[in-house]
Amino acid sequence: MVSRISFCLFMVLVSVVLFSMQLPNVHQLKHAPKLTVTELDFGTEAVTFCMHEGVKIRFKLTLDEFKTEDVIVKKSKGEVDLKTWEAETFTYLINPKAEAFELEVWVKMKDVNQIQVPLVNGKVAAYDASGIYNTTNAKWKPISEVYQVDGDYVKLISNWKLFGRICE
Repeated sequence: MVSRISFCLFMVLVSVVLFSMQLPNVHQLKHAPKLTVTELDFGTEAVTFCMHEGVKIRFKLTLDEFKTEDVIVKKSKGEVDLKTWEAETFTYLINPKAEAFELEVWVKMKDVNQIQVPLVNGKVAAYDASGIYNTTNAKWKPISEVYQVDGDYVKLISNWKLFGRICE
């Protein structure tokens, strides 16, 4: 009798575990995507760079608990030389040619395909100064249905503004 009860409990436990493995691990994004850039020579975060001086930098994308440096960053507006530096993984060389320029950030779809963003009236929900989305009356959709997709990548940030200045 005890062995039958044990066997039944074991089968229920196995069923629950197998069922939970089949459920997708969906995450509803609470904060707007955050991008930080670190100057590798100084180890500091920056949004302003000396014009006409190349600097090694690394980007880090944060989506709530998910963090990655494995992003593709491209120029979207303005005058700036931006290229990957092959000697170090996830490292870029940046050389601003103007006072302001904008970048776009792409991330691998497989890394974020379980993340959903809040939509209000068909647009990504507004967020406050601390980056928290207003999810009142929001409908949730996967990132791939909201942002531009190109092959295996999705563009999460379109026009991230950075600045160049003349340094002496």
